[in-house]
Amino acid sequence: MDTVAQTVVRLENVSKTYGAGETAVEAVRDVSLDLEAGKFFMLMGPSGSGKTTLLMLMGCLLKPTTGSVSLFDEDVSSLDEARLPRENVEATLNIKGVRGEEAVEQAESYSLASVWQSASITCPKT
Repeated sequence: MDTVAQTVVRLENVSKTYGAGETAVEAVRDVSLDLEAGKFFMLMGPSGSGKTTLLMLMGCLLKPTTGSVSLFDEDVSSLDEARLPRENVEATLNIKGVRGEEAVEQAESYSLASVWQSASITCPKT
């Protein structure tokens, strides 16, 4: 029986630039990748190479300057910056098997203060 792997995070031609003009710093340039459910990946590189920025883009904590970021096939790169943390919580709930309106309601029930104060969020067991 063939099993189709679900893509959890997809980056398509993602770049992130800080600043503008002569002082602009391109932290991430034209990255495309798919992260599948149940798979592990390793990110390595020297200090200052954009690892943290890439992880923040993948975790929906930053918007890309160009390109698109999708969670469970939903493009989140155009979302309002204020919604990104809620989407991050909702994605975690989706991974744990909480879907649809229940995931939205639970994600919205977490205040931004509680999300930033805790190192992890306890999700219901599936």
